[in-house]
Amino acid sequence: MTDRNTNRIHPMALTCLNRLIHPGPAVTSMCGSTTRSSKREVNMRTTRNRTAWAATMILMAGLLQAASPAAHAQTPQPGRLANLDHLNFLYDTVDPPEQANHTTYRLAQEPDLGVVWVYTQHNPDDSYTRLGGGVYDAQTKTWGQGTFDTDDITRNAVAYLRHWRLNGDDHSRQHAYQLLRGTAYFQTLAGPNRGNFEIWMQPDGTLQHVQKPHDGNDEQANWSLARGMWAYGEGYAAFKNSDPDFAAFLADRLALSFDALDREVLDKYGQYQVVDGLRRPRWFIPGCYCEPYGDAGATADAMQGLIAYLKATVGASDAGTRRLRARAERITTQFAEGLTQMALGDAYTWPFGAIMPNPGYRAVWHGWGSMMPGVLAEAGAVLQRRDWVEAAATSMARFAPHVLAQGGPDAFWAPTPALRVQWGFSVDSLVQNLYKVGTLAHRDSLRDLAGLAAAWYFGDNYGSAQMYSPQTGRLFDGLEGNGRVNTNAGAETAHAVMSMLLLDANPDLARRALAWRPGERYTWQQAEAEDGTRSGDTTLSESCQFVVAEGWCSGKEVILRPGGTVRLTVQVPRDGRYLLMPAFTRMQIPTGAAALTVSANNERLASVDVGGAGDKGVTPQPGYPDVVTLDKPVNATQRQLTIDIGYAGQAGHEIRLDGVLVQPAVEWHVAGDTNAAQALLRSFSHSWETRPVSLPDDGPVTARAYDTAGRLVRTAYGRSGSVDAPVPPGGFTVVTSEALTGRN
Repeated sequence: MTDRNTNRIHPMALTCLNRLIHPGPAVTSMCGSTTRSSKREVNMRTTRNRTAWAATMILMAGLLQAASPAAHAQTPQPGRLANLDHLNFLYDTVDPPEQANHTTYRLAQEPDLGVVWVYTQHNPDDSYTRLGGGVYDAQTKTWGQGTFDTDDITRNAVAYLRHWRLNGDDHSRQHAYQLLRGTAYFQTLAGPNRGNFEIWMQPDGTLQHVQKPHDGNDEQANWSLARGMWAYGEGYAAFKNSDPDFAAFLADRLALSFDALDREVLDKYGQYQVVDGLRRPRWFIPGCYCEPYGDAGATADAMQGLIAYLKATVGASDAGTRRLRARAERITTQFAEGLTQMALGDAYTWPFGAIMPNPGYRAVWHGWGSMMPGVLAEAGAVLQRRDWVEAAATSMARFAPHVLAQGGPDAFWAPTPALRVQWGFSVDSLVQNLYKVGTLAHRDSLRDLAGLAAAWYFGDNYGSAQMYSPQTGRLFDGLEGNGRVNTNAGAETAHAVMSMLLLDANPDLARRALAWRPGERYTWQQAEAEDGTRSGDTTLSESCQFVVAEGWCSGKEVILRPGGTVRLTVQVPRDGRYLLMPAFTRMQIPTGAAALTVSANNERLASVDVGGAGDKGVTPQPGYPDVVTLDKPVNATQRQLTIDIGYAGQAGHEIRLDGVLVQPAVEWHVAGDTNAAQALLRSFSHSWETRPVSLPDDGPVTARAYDTAGRLVRTAYGRSGSVDAPVPPGGFTVVTSEALTGRN
C-alpha cells in the first residue's frame, strides 16, 4: 500500500493505520470490517485522548440516555461470574419504518425489534452514556455511522442464548428472541444482494446504507453475514424444541445466507491466490470490499453457526431439514479445508503454528475474531475428521502458550508485536479456542490454559487491571501495553459474558481464572534497530515500508548497504540463554544475493538470507516483513547482550532492518497467591530443560510437561510451593498448586 518510488503511504492505508492508532468517533471506516474497524474507533480510545471528546458527549446528555447499568440489574446467581446487567443497559427496541426487502418474524404482530447500542461513554459520576457510531446530528437525530449494528446485535443474541441455555433464564430467552428478530431485519430478502446484510441502523429503525467506501453494506458477503449465520445457527439449536415455528424461520434465514455464500464466496471453492509466494485459498468470506482476498476470521464466525445447526439436526427426519443440513455440511467441509491450509511456522518459528486470519497477507496475525482453531476442531468432531481436530490441537499447543507467557493476545503481531493493545473479544477468542480444542482433542493441557487465559479479565494483564466486573457486568473497551485502560464499555461486553458463562459451567477453570495475582513474567523483548549505534553505509528510514495490511514495522527501519552495521546493546531481565529473532524485510531477490550477519557478545551466530520472497501475487508490493529465529542461542552475562548486525552480499540491494526480538530459551509466567497459584513455562530450546519454579502457595505442587502437540510427556512433583519443572523441547509445562489440580 505504498508507492515504491516515493515511499508515500497509500491514502486508504494511511486512513486505516491512523484509525487503528488514533481513533475518533467521526471517522467513517474505509477498510476492515465494522466489527474490527469502526469498533476500533472507540475500543482503542484511551484516557489521554478521550478528554475533549468526553466534553462533547456531556453537552449531548439531554439528547442521550445516561444511566448506571445497575438500574437495569439482572442479578447473577450466587457464585456466578456471568452478569448481564450491562448488556441489559445496552439493549433497546425499535419499531422500524417499512423498508423494501427487509422484514422479520411476526413483524405485524410484534413491531418492536431487539437492538443493541454499540458504544458507551464513561462519565465522571461512574454512569455510562449510550452512543452510536460517528458524529451525532442533533437536528436529524442520527449518527454518522448509525446507532445499532448487526455485528453487535448478533453477538449479544448469542450471549443471551448461552445464558438462557445454561441457567434457564426466561429474561435472557426473551432478549435472545428479540435480538434474533432484529438480526433478521437487517438481511436483504430480494435483488442482487439477496441474503447479505446491511450493518447500520439509525435510532428510528431506518437502515443506514452508505456509499463506498462503505463499512459492511449488503453489496457483498462480509462480517455481518458471518455473524448473522452464527446467531441463526445457535438460535435454531436453542429454539428448535421450545418454539419450532421460530426455529423454522431461523432455518429459512440460514438457507438465505447459504444462497449468498454460494453466489459470492464458494463460487471460488478450489481456487487459490498467490501471496508473496504462498498459495492461499480464495473461498473465505471477505471482511469488506477492501479485503477482497477473504477473511478466515469472518469465516470462522460463520462456522460457529453452521456447526451449531449441524449438531442440532443430527438424525433429522423431515426432508427439508435433511436438505439444509446437507448444504451446511458441505459448506462446513469446504471452509474447514481452507482453514487447514492457513497455519504457518512451527514451535520455534514465527508465527509459531498459528492459523492465520487473512489469506491475503502472510505477515499479520491479529487477536480479534480468531476462532479458526476452535471451529476447525468442532468441524472435525461433528464430521468425523480427526485430522482436523489434531491440526487444531497442534496449532494451539505451539501458539497459545507463547501468547499467554508473553502477556496475552495483542491486537497485532505484524510480524513483531507492534501494536500492544488488547481487547476482551480477543481474549474471548483465545479462551474459547483453548477450551474447545482441548476438550475435543482430549488435551487437558489446552483446556487448563483456557482458565489461565481468562485470568486476563480479572487482572492478569499488562496493567494488572480488572477489565471485567462480575458486580456490574461491564467489560472495559481496551488495554494498552503501558497499562492504560479505556474505561468505556461497549457492546463487545457480550464476549466477556460468553467467557464467564464458560467459566460458570467449568468451576475448575474459574478457579484458574481467579488465581491471577501478578507474579513474574519473563519473556521476549523487542530491540529497535533505530536505537542502535550505526556505522558504515546506513540510513534511517522516514517511515515503514509496509503498513498494517501486509505487515507493520514497529518504528523506523535502518537501511543497510555494503559495509553497514548496527550495534544493539540490550538489557535483559536475567542472565541465561536467549535466542535472537531478527525482523527485516524479505525481498523479492534471488537467495544468496543479500544477507544479514548476526553476532552477539562477539560470537558469530548466523547469516540470515533476506532474499527469496516469492511472487507478490495479490499483495500491493513485492516482499514482506519477516522474522527468523536463529538456531544458535547466546548467553547473556551481567544482564546484557551486545548484538552486531551487518550487511553481507552483493552491492545494489538495500536491506531494511526493523530490529531484533530477544527470546529466552525458556520463558515463563507465574500468577496467584498463597491460596492458589500456577505457572506456565514455554520452551524455545531444542533440548529438554529444567527450571526451578517457586509458587506463592507453599503446598504441594505438580508440574506437567507437554510436547508440541499438547500431549503429556512427563510429570514432576514438589513440596512447599517449589518444583524442578521439566520443559520439553518446543513444548510447555503447566505448574499448579494443589488448590488448582482438581477437576469439576
